[in-house]
Amino acid sequence: MVIFWYDSYMASPTIVTVNAGSSSIKLTVFSVVSDVAEMSRLLDISISNIGQPVSSLQVKPVTMTAKIEEVQAANHTVACDIILQKLMQAIPVGTIMAIGHRLVHGGDKFTHLTLLKDITEESWQLLSQIDPLHTPVAQQIAIRFTKTFPSIPQAAC
Repeated sequence: MVIFWYDSYMASPTIVTVNAGSSSIKLTVFSVVSDVAEMSRLLDISISNIGQPVSSLQVKPVTMTAKIEEVQAANHTVACDIILQKLMQAIPVGTIMAIGHRLVHGGDKFTHLTLLKDITEESWQLLSQIDPLHTPVAQQIAIRFTKTFPSIPQAAC
């Protein structure tokens, strides 16, 4: 049984942002108060030291003290699965209206927000040449999120 801490915000839609780094993943959930221009931060989830013997998971609802625990995250796929699990325990998936993924560098082609479905494998490979440390990880995480939430619009920016 999943118990949401988010109960008081059940009617509010949310936007999720994902920032995949070379050794970390950071996720933030925002509540959309009245329109997209007015949002408030609800929750931060992050895993640091990915690939190390011990990684650190932090879950921080905005109104509560952060919960920090040691986890085993040998790679970004494992770390992403942990973050997805924590996200789905914290908020109702039905409230998520969009997910944004951070790209370090979009090259000449991706200078504005772009739907993930419009980024081809060839484009990901070109972007990986510009930023080989972050882009392959961002692609991995983006693929995992689109498989988990196939009906939710997702974009890179």
